[in-house]
Amino acid sequence: MICIGIFFLTKHKKNVMNNFFKIVLTSVAATSAMTAFSYAVSEKKNKQFREPALLRDLLKRVAPQTTDSKAEVAGWTLHYGVGLLFTAAYSEVWKNTEMSPSMMNGTLIGSASGIAGAAVWKTVFNVHPNPPKIDYTRYYLHLIAAHAVFGITAAVAYKLLDGRR
Repeated sequence: MICIGIFFLTKHKKNVMNNFFKIVLTSVAATSAMTAFSYAVSEKKNKQFREPALLRDLLKRVAPQTTDSKAEVAGWTLHYGVGLLFTAAYSEVWKNTEMSPSMMNGTLIGSASGIAGAAVWKTVFNVHPNPPKIDYTRYYLHLIAAHAVFGITAAVAYKLLDGRR
């Protein structure tokens, strides 16, 4: 009986670890693709759409004693941390619903996440005592497109790591 329990726990632990690493790798790929998209659009449009930099600036404006390097690390960490949360949520959707990880579904779930993300950013800018002066309307629209990139990349990476074809 103990051997069966150990076998079950070992097998279950392996599945949990495999799923954890699948989510982490998918998250890194999707967040990196979204970030590259945001940096490229920022450069092309001469706008500040760089999420980690905006997070850094928000922190520096509310806690000016924070060193530049700590604020920079905090911005990137928060950005990738939120990407991990989105990816974990996507994984649950893909495992527990009829929605499978595909480019179309990635676009849909990513765009929906972008709308939610824009609402969160709008709230942050509204409650922050000294938000950066950016083109808010264009930034919110940009977030929908950037999250579509995130969703597509997440779907493709998840599917590849899951072995689904």
